[in-house]
Amino acid sequence: MASMDINPNKTGLGWKGQSADHALTAIPLYSFRLPRPGTVDPYFGGARTFWNENCLACEANGFKPPVKSIVVRKRGATRGIRFILFESAKAYFDRLAEEQQAAVAEKEAPCEA
Repeated sequence: MASMDINPNKTGLGWKGQSADHALTAIPLYSFRLPRPGTVDPYFGGARTFWNENCLACEANGFKPPVKSIVVRKRGATRGIRFILFESAKAYFDRLAEEQQAAVAEKEAPCEA
């Protein structure tokens, strides 16, 4: 199998001195950042409001957020960066899909009279 040179400087090294083969290795996504106002996240297409309603305890979700997130902040800071855990978000959408499929199957089931 031929090796592919993806590095434009032709040294055979990728990011931070790693080999080009290592640079092509997929790294599993752990989290993504809460999108800026007026934008959506690149993975699920959720707007900032959608993620805030599903990651923060609020009346809309019965004070039990269905998606886990973490906030990284410096000591003593009141603000920070909110990261949404990818696996938790994926599990949330998987649950929604299963619930919707079950609802459709229930409607399509023949009525027994």
